[in-house]
Amino acid sequence: MNCPKGKVLTGAGGEVTGGAKSDAGKLAIQRIVPADNLAGMVARGVETGNQTASNAWKVTGYALCVTGTARMSGLVPVWGASKTDSLSPKLATATCPPGKSVIGAGGQIKAPVGTESRILLTSIWPSATKVEAGAQEIGGGTGNAWRIEAVAICADTKSVPGVEISTGVYTGSAPLTGAEGAKAFCKYGQHVTGGGFAINAKGKVALWWLLPVNTLEEVNVAAMEIGSGTTDTWTLHTAAICVPGA
Repeated sequence: MNCPKGKVLTGAGGEVTGGAKSDAGKLAIQRIVPADNLAGMVARGVETGNQTASNAWKVTGYALCVTGTARMSGLVPVWGASKTDSLSPKLATATCPPGKSVIGAGGQIKAPVGTESRILLTSIWPSATKVEAGAQEIGGGTGNAWRIEAVAICADTKSVPGVEISTGVYTGSAPLTGAEGAKAFCKYGQHVTGGGFAINAKGKVALWWLLPVNTLEEVNVAAMEIGSGTTDTWTLHTAAICVPGA
């Protein structure tokens, strides 16, 4: 998805939709990243493990765009990657240069064709100056080498004074038949420029969507137990990057 002409990307989201009721827990978001020139973004989904959705399904990407750099200066994407090997779980960190702050976040799994479905994206988590992205193998895993990449969209700190990160959490403890979600809200006078999520579920829960609301006041995330689910307690965290008067 591309930003309109004359606008640049500050953040991104994505969601999996479609499929049948029986497809619950068979799909997951695996990639939400900006284009290197911040002209747009890419979202990608996969069927998890060896599961196959019985109906057609799709992935929708969402781009948060601002007009040029009149409001935010020095916009730049910064990437970071884990080691490329067959170990699991993995974590990657992307850190803004000195004098810059995080206003958007992304992450993606890079794996050989045919093995992506055995790896879950478990987090894209922003903080003031860095973004961490995590991933974990599921089922029998894979013996192939793979990596996780994180990306921080950074702006000059002086151009985004008062940037804050708001968080929310959902806690589950029983098998589910639908997606469960968490929300993070910006304060009055602030607007969302990006978002993130983190799942703590030992590889049993997959990201269903990461959505900035159209009003730019909140970020919603939803996740679903995969396969046969789990009776263990798990948590889903969401983050909204909030900028005054953005």
